[in-house]
Amino acid sequence: MKIKPLIVVNILMLLLFLSTAVVGTVKAIFPDSIPYELFRAVHPKFGVAFFILAIVHITLNRAWIKATFFNKKKSK
Repeated sequence: MKIKPLIVVNILMLLLFLSTAVVGTVKAIFPDSIPYELFRAVHPKFGVAFFILAIVHITLNRAWIKATFFNKKKSK
């Protein structure tokens, strides 16, 4: 079975989003649970990686986005 790039990007985005959200939420609710140095090292890097993958995700879906939102045909 051939693994499509979009599937890999979507899975990585999910993992990065969950890890960033969990780290941020835990740090907000329990400030002393995660050392600040670890939070400062992990949270922004995961956020930047998520942002980059979001751009890749949009690029890989550009045909669907174009067909869905920029279709010039008028419905009757």
